[in-house]
Amino acid sequence: MIDWRKVLAFTAGVLLVPAYTWAKTVDLGTSLFERNCVVCHGIGGTGGRGPALNRTRLVLAPDDSALRALIRDGHPPEMPGNQFFSEDDLEVVARYVRSLGRTEADEVRGDAARGAEIFTKNGCPACHILAGKGAGYGPELTDLGDRRSARYVRQVILKPTADLPEGFLMVRVVTADGQAIRGIRVNEDTYTLQLKDTTGRFYSFRKTDLREIEKLIGESPMPSFEGIFGAADLDDVVAFLLSSQHPS
Repeated sequence: MIDWRKVLAFTAGVLLVPAYTWAKTVDLGTSLFERNCVVCHGIGGTGGRGPALNRTRLVLAPDDSALRALIRDGHPPEMPGNQFFSEDDLEVVARYVRSLGRTEADEVRGDAARGAEIFTKNGCPACHILAGKGAGYGPELTDLGDRRSARYVRQVILKPTADLPEGFLMVRVVTADGQAIRGIRVNEDTYTLQLKDTTGRFYSFRKTDLREIEKLIGESPMPSFEGIFGAADLDDVVAFLLSSQHPS
């Protein structure tokens, strides 16, 4: 008499072999990436809220071991970890990410030298540090070329509020004596709030001491340069921002 339980168990075991082999391919890495990573890194790793990955050099992952660790542990506070990934998952996703380095990156057009002049003329160093120069109200731009794609940088320059970083928030508070202060939220818990204003000055408040707290959701201190920069100006500034940190 045939023991169908043994037959089914044997068949299931056979079917698992090609499935395990398939788990070693870039195709499965593509699927895992699209389910878990594409919302930040973009389709094909072209970048978005997170950095572009279609480059041969990844600063935070100089080798495959570091890349797997980065995928597993994340890079707080911007990138969450993937503790639910198995070792096989980590390997195939890492293999897929490495394959992106062989794809064509965004084209960077423009004159970087002229872009540097436009960057300075429009007061950008008043908010951004680049190569040790400027103020630190806005994000530092020194390693921008290692973190962002040209497409993303263009979008932020033209529409700063279109894709704000996760956790970014502008806040306006009014103190007990009526002083209004507006700034970027640096930290917040149940009882306290820390802000940084446009001069780079830090404030720490007890919430119970504030007369008013207004969270300016969707706002950015950076103005839009849409209609201010022409196409050539935009190309030049992007070329400067993505190349200035790698002088020849």
